[in-house]
Amino acid sequence: MDFLFGKYPQMLRFKGHAARESNRFLGNSAFGAVCFVLLASTTIFSQVGETAPGTAAQAILGNEWPIISEFVADHVGSDTHEYIEIFGQDRTDYTGHSLLVVDGEGNPGEILASFAIGQTGSAGFWHTGFLNDQLPDGTMTLLCVANFSATVGTDLDTNNDGNFDLTPWTALKDDVAVTDGDLSDITYSTTVLQGQTQAFLGIGFGGASRQPYGLDSDQASDWVTNDFDGEGLPGFVGTLVRGEAVNTPGMITNIQVQDYYASADLTSSTTLRNSLHDIIDDHARFPYTSSFTDTWDVLNMADEDPTNANNILSIYINASYTKQSGGNSFYNREHTWPKSYGFPDDSNNAYPYTDFHHLRLSDIDANGDRANIAFGPCNAGCNEAPTLVNNGQGGGSGMYPGNSNWYSGSSGSGNYEVWHFRRGDVARTMLYMDLRYEGDVHQIRQTLEPDLVLTDNTSLIQTTGSNTTGTAYMGRLATILQWHMEDPVDDIERRRNDIIYAFQGNRNPFVDHPEWADCIYNNNCPQQSCVSEWLAEWLNQPGPCFGGILSVQDLVAMVNGVCGCPQ
Repeated sequence: MDFLFGKYPQMLRFKGHAARESNRFLGNSAFGAVCFVLLASTTIFSQVGETAPGTAAQAILGNEWPIISEFVADHVGSDTHEYIEIFGQDRTDYTGHSLLVVDGEGNPGEILASFAIGQTGSAGFWHTGFLNDQLPDGTMTLLCVANFSATVGTDLDTNNDGNFDLTPWTALKDDVAVTDGDLSDITYSTTVLQGQTQAFLGIGFGGASRQPYGLDSDQASDWVTNDFDGEGLPGFVGTLVRGEAVNTPGMITNIQVQDYYASADLTSSTTLRNSLHDIIDDHARFPYTSSFTDTWDVLNMADEDPTNANNILSIYINASYTKQSGGNSFYNREHTWPKSYGFPDDSNNAYPYTDFHHLRLSDIDANGDRANIAFGPCNAGCNEAPTLVNNGQGGGSGMYPGNSNWYSGSSGSGNYEVWHFRRGDVARTMLYMDLRYEGDVHQIRQTLEPDLVLTDNTSLIQTTGSNTTGTAYMGRLATILQWHMEDPVDDIERRRNDIIYAFQGNRNPFVDHPEWADCIYNNNCPQQSCVSEWLAEWLNQPGPCFGGILSVQDLVAMVNGVCGCPQ
């Protein structure tokens, strides 16, 4: 499996400056590349900025990959878990690419260390593995170049003027620098991050992650700071607060839930829908079946039996089965939004096909019974699919509705009524699919996606012979909204949402905020309350804006109903 060491990140502001010659250019994707970490000196100017979750920066073309996506050069205690991470094409061998560490404080421009890059995992990430105090704690610059031809100890800036005198590579892929604020430091990147290490703030700085992942505008605002106390690292107990990221080597950037939804606009049903779509869009795709981390691996975690970590709990029958590593004779993978409605073919461009939020582990027979029947109300005359007693729920009685699933008919005109304990889970999955897929372009992989629409007009629910970039329908919307209300979110569903977020990098808003369904589909939108969201936090820890210092701007933002940090 790919690396998995952590879960949830957050938001930061940095200072940045330019202090090197412009020598970045596109290289052939077949080139090897080297990613440098350079220690440096001399701040020229500073800028402060933030990128809200879901805000598109600049799409990176495939021939510009790999890019540096996360690093940790310092953390609480002995620095036993340093690392540098890159992001590129998924399952791609980047042999010939390397990461280097270059000094800028003792002997600016000297290459201190080199790390060869290998093959990326299912989502496109690779990292060095944990390094034991091999990265400097001070000012540094990360560069990613093709075909590095020098050696450790080479001085790239012989006269220490902040420009490279030597460029022993064929293409500079990416760069980012970190400064500890010393005015004598030199950096060799136009993107410079400055940590808040002032003692009175009590905040350490040792690493950062791109947010959103995979997007690069060469600005400090592309990055968020990692939790200095090691949240996400094995053996560490972090102190994650708003404005920080979890350390996630080899995994997608996650941020704290409050920060994740910071740009949600509750002004109207339209603004909320549009803003939430932008937030949850462009997730990382995992292969359906692969020797790399695939849907089997993640679903075995997401659908784990709460009473037995060695088992999974199936969606319809509530059966508990010993976890299997792949295809088996007990359970399989159910597309709760039937794949025949918009995305029947598995391909690297078919994001709905492997979207964990709607994939569920199901008894093989129950999956066959469901087929592609639309969700809808049934009655005692329908076919019964009884549940088993597990996790304190289930056990079919033979009487409608009992603890059973009920179904009749076929395809879009049929009705499949999910049993009471899981109907809300399925409903929120359908609402997510309707919100996530709106027929636009995946901003990171530049692939077209379908427009998936929930409807009560069953005549619109038609199969598609191949993957569509047009509109595909599923139903029934009225039933789904009713089930959403009848079966509230529980801890099983919340845990599942967290696990999927750790891999895909997006969340189901209707699990985190069930009330938003009423706003989007019925236009009953709640008044945004920043006081209730922030005040309790500020009583126990620094606020999320301006380094934790409560300001007049914060108060004005709260009065105006703006829960994000004032710009």
